[in-house]
Amino acid sequence: MYYTRLIYYRTECINTIELYIGLNAKKSQLEAAEREQSEIRKKLEINKTKSKTIDSVTRNYYKIIHDSTFGNLCNYCCSLSKSEKLYEEIGEIQRQINELNNNPLVRAMFDLIDNCQKKLDNINDIISDLDQKIGKADDTLKNESKRLPELQQKSLDAEEQFDIFSEKFPQLIDSVKSKYNENSKIKSSKDIVY
Repeated sequence: MYYTRLIYYRTECINTIELYIGLNAKKSQLEAAEREQSEIRKKLEINKTKSKTIDSVTRNYYKIIHDSTFGNLCNYCCSLSKSEKLYEEIGEIQRQINELNNNPLVRAMFDLIDNCQKKLDNINDIISDLDQKIGKADDTLKNESKRLPELQQKSLDAEEQFDIFSEKFPQLIDSVKSKYNENSKIKSSKDIVY
């Protein structure tokens, strides 16, 4: 029975084509080495990113240790007791304000100050309105001063026409002057001429 097993094994080995045993071994070793190398490269990339992260953390750590941040942290740890003292001081100030609000003399002074502030605000508003009116008046004055030569010429023309009229019709001069005086009380001189 052992012999038949041996024959069966031998026939199986004869049917398969096998290369030189050293070449197959070297080929499988090469493939295994390539797989191991790719795994090592992946691990190396992961380690490089971890190394950068560690370097960044280390730099930040040294900044905190050598900078004033650590001292500030110590100061902030003591800030709870300081804040309690500040709250007590705020409460004392609030109590003093309440006492001053209840004091009629101080309250009257505050009311007087409030009234003065309102009056000052009103005066400032009036001043700003007057400044605007002055600006508008300056603009109007500039515009009218540009028209002044034209109006002077019209006045001279009107005076010449009046002189011509008075030479032609001397008997109507008194009635024209009286009508002009009556109309000057109601209308402006500009409206009378036109």
